[in-house]
Amino acid sequence: MRRVVTGPRTRARARGGRDARAAAESEARPTRASDAEDLERLYRLETLCERLASSPRKLTDEDLEDLPRLYRAAASISSRLATRGDQPAAIRESRRVLQYAHGVLHFDLHRGRMPWYRLLPHMAFVEGPREIRRSWKLFLAMSVGFYGLAAFGYVMAANDVQFAFEVGDPRMVTSAIAQLDALEPGQSWEGNFTFGFEDSGKTAGWIMANNLSVCLLWVAVGFFLPICVWLVGKFAVSIGAYVGVARHWGQDGSILSILMCHGTLELTAAILSISAGALSAWTIAFPGRWSRSYAAQRVLKRALHLVAPAVPMLIAAGLIEGYVSPHASNGVRATVAVLSAIVMIAWFGFVGRGERADAPLSSTGRGSRS
Repeated sequence: MRRVVTGPRTRARARGGRDARAAAESEARPTRASDAEDLERLYRLETLCERLASSPRKLTDEDLEDLPRLYRAAASISSRLATRGDQPAAIRESRRVLQYAHGVLHFDLHRGRMPWYRLLPHMAFVEGPREIRRSWKLFLAMSVGFYGLAAFGYVMAANDVQFAFEVGDPRMVTSAIAQLDALEPGQSWEGNFTFGFEDSGKTAGWIMANNLSVCLLWVAVGFFLPICVWLVGKFAVSIGAYVGVARHWGQDGSILSILMCHGTLELTAAILSISAGALSAWTIAFPGRWSRSYAAQRVLKRALHLVAPAVPMLIAAGLIEGYVSPHASNGVRATVAVLSAIVMIAWFGFVGRGERADAPLSSTGRGSRS
């Protein structure tokens, strides 16, 4: 075996090489303080992106300056963590934040790449629920206002039939009273839903077309806020008053089951349409720090996503109104209404939520958010 002789100078060079490699590895591996700083940058970026997506007018000039810097820093952090490879949870978390920021800051970068036959269902079933959650305060306010006014109309008409003539169509109220007077003992009042099952298909098709056109009308009405408030209020009160009239004959439960069997979907679609128009009008009128044209571009896309779920909802409501509401028992109608509400809650509340990491970025105790 050949013997290798090393002198002091050779050993010094070897020690120097090991020291240099150790120094390079130390520089490549961030310290615990650096990990904590990276964590703060990532969550600062996510917070700013959430505020940009929900209320951009509240961002300060400093926030707007920080956004591109933090976005670039997040890309570097994600790359560095992937290179190290010793923190899988941190890698997933950094990529999640980076992807979310990319989607917010470059929301229209990939526009047009999805074919239309995939884009339309995606808008209705994925982007729509996301926008509803984003605009939940507006949607909730519209829903509470609408059903609150309907309850007010019911109470008023239940106490005084004359109120229904004042807020609704007198001819419709007169016809309803005539039908109620003509009821046999034990017979349930079905309002105008007296067509036979053989006419259900044709009637359902007409209802769908009518509902979709009314949906577009509600969107347009939403642009004119004072007119919108008056028309929506009158519509809600008149529906409640119509049911309130039936209360005098003990038929309010029967007609309410018919109306809500399909109305759970139909009225929610109307509320979404009105909300989309109101959101557009308000944002264009008060664009905040954005230019009016840029604000219009952003909000019209949001409004389109907000009203998109109304299309499948109105189609389903038309089928229910044609085939179920006029022909089923009160129990079946109530069951359909409750199931429709459950499906909407699950759809609006959970569909379209992005994946979240299942572990925190570091030992600071701050984990992923859903």
